[in-house]
Amino acid sequence: MSTVLLYDSKNPEYVGLVENGHFSLACQLIDQVSRSFKSDSLLERITAKNNIASLYTELARYREASALQESAHADVMVHDFHITPYVLAILFCNYGVLKYRLGKYEDALSMYNNALSYELDDAQTKAAILMNLASLYRTLGDYVSAGSFFSLAEAEMKSADRNPLFYLRFLRKLGSLYRSSGRYVAAEKVFTEALQYGARHFRTGHPEQGKLYGCLAELCRSKGELDRSRSLYAKSVCTIRAAYGPNHPETGMQLGNLAELHRAEGDYKLAERFYVKCLSILRSSLGATHPDYAKRLNNLAQLYRYTGRESQAETLLRQALTVLESTFGPNHHHVAKLMNNLSGVLLSLGQIEESETLCRRALQVRKKVLGKHHHVARSYLTLCEILQARNQLELAKTACQDALYILEQTLGASHQSTLEARSKLEALSQCTP
Repeated sequence: MSTVLLYDSKNPEYVGLVENGHFSLACQLIDQVSRSFKSDSLLERITAKNNIASLYTELARYREASALQESAHADVMVHDFHITPYVLAILFCNYGVLKYRLGKYEDALSMYNNALSYELDDAQTKAAILMNLASLYRTLGDYVSAGSFFSLAEAEMKSADRNPLFYLRFLRKLGSLYRSSGRYVAAEKVFTEALQYGARHFRTGHPEQGKLYGCLAELCRSKGELDRSRSLYAKSVCTIRAAYGPNHPETGMQLGNLAELHRAEGDYKLAERFYVKCLSILRSSLGATHPDYAKRLNNLAQLYRYTGRESQAETLLRQALTVLESTFGPNHHHVAKLMNNLSGVLLSLGQIEESETLCRRALQVRKKVLGKHHHVARSYLTLCEILQARNQLELAKTACQDALYILEQTLGASHQSTLEARSKLEALSQCTP
């Protein structure tokens, strides 16, 4: 999500430091910028509050950001006829970013829609709002709406002088949409373009570059390119930690992604260490009911499952499922992922009835939301295991065939997941007439 800074003629250095990712240096100027809180000029007061709140949002200092946003909006409520639509739109946009970071997605959607309700001559600001809406819809699993808003944002950016930072964020978020929807070739193309663009326009160590390294690393891990993924994750963690500090949620999430890589490599001890560190950071910075925390609980639960600790895995998955269902509702692909994983754990624990119920619910949601996606194949493979446990071998074979077809189409014939599904199908074929 992207906040928008208002032009501040009294503090141009501060604005430049924030936009260039020099957050610690920008913090040194907060006292100077905050002097405008007592200005006789309403615009100067709102500008200072907005710009400091934007920095606090970026640094995950959410209580301080909320206080300043509420103060700025209180000023607007009293004097809104003195404020231009441009400023009002930016205030609503940035408040929406804050709500998104807090996991309050309905509030974020309301704020973004309020921001778009103003007629804006500034195409760059309108593009930023549209881009935030697109990212929100991607998080909500509505990839069609996300794609539509990305297209609108791109059209706005073409009609304005290109802001390098906004364009870099646009590329990163568009690539993330492609990755989420299983369009890996398109995602890699966009991420590669973004890294090249960032290298031309930004200093080494800019936080946006760190986020891009992480996005491309996650894509490579999904494709089974673990060596390349490891190198990119190392760059990502180093860059993000230097920019945000060791206890920022962005740092925590990158450590969680690195844990996923170590789990994929079979280094479960190191993976668990990174999972625990990730969850510690996210719990202290976001809280135990934040969806990002719940998603990482799922990842640790998977590690417990692989290491024979199914009861512990079940506890974590039920906790995470409660959080995600309350955030997204029952028909979201993140919820379906949790249901599918819990189904597999319950099967290991011998609870076949609940396991099958959850698996079929997960499969139904994934097919509807994701279409032909490798996550759908995983639900078919879970269903295959359940049917095999019930000795319904023909049905199990059919489920495995469905999974293999999707994996070959989405990940390719040589991907490890595809090879494992093919081996599974061959074994089932030998057991059936």
